[in-house]
Amino acid sequence: PVPGVMTLEMMGMPSTNWRYYADFFHATSSFKPSDPEFQDAVSRIGDMWGELADIARSRRANPGDDLTSAIVTSEIDGRVLTDEEVAGILWNLVAGGLDTTTSLVGWGLHHLGTNPDDRARLIADPALIPSAVEEFLRYYSPSESLTRTATRDVELGGRQIKRGDVVFISWVSANRDSAMFDDADRVQIDRTENKHLAFGLGGHRCIGSSIARLESELMIADVLTRLPDYEIDLD
Repeated sequence: PVPGVMTLEMMGMPSTNWRYYADFFHATSSFKPSDPEFQDAVSRIGDMWGELADIARSRRANPGDDLTSAIVTSEIDGRVLTDEEVAGILWNLVAGGLDTTTSLVGWGLHHLGTNPDDRARLIADPALIPSAVEEFLRYYSPSESLTRTATRDVELGGRQIKRGDVVFISWVSANRDSAMFDDADRVQIDRTENKHLAFGLGGHRCIGSSIARLESELMIADVLTRLPDYEIDLD
């Protein structure tokens, strides 16, 4: 619940509705297109988009002290954003704020629950938790891939990319690059050199990376404090 509640409250949306959004984005990112969970979620895209557009219109009429109000009152190139543009931004914020951080913490707790030595180290030395979170980001990479559209002709890695070509980017592959990371296929919770790309790169780098890190560190620390002997049911 933590990422969902925090994201929705920052956006000025009812946080009691966190599961509605969390279940939707989990279904679209974690199930195959042939699965009924995926198909049910996709069938609700229009309704959810309409709800976000309604929230944008409501905040435009009655702005408050929240992220949505800041977006609808902002100007780009001398004009305010349309309701459709705002809805698109809200969509990305909700999707990015809910499922990715939940996935990261889930994988982190799974790792610690199946690697008792690493868990014991973090319990004994909580100061290692931030570096462990960075390593979970690198190794498990919640956002596995994205695409980009080339804005100009360029040669990259000996391959010619034309303007307009769609390029598939695998963050998870980059984060296992043995030329960049020593022993890249092993989790090292005390890794010091860790220039991973889990949050992307450039102009599209994740806007919520600082919040995601803080949430993850606090959630993992709380679990290790309250439930230091939790067990993973691998079945």
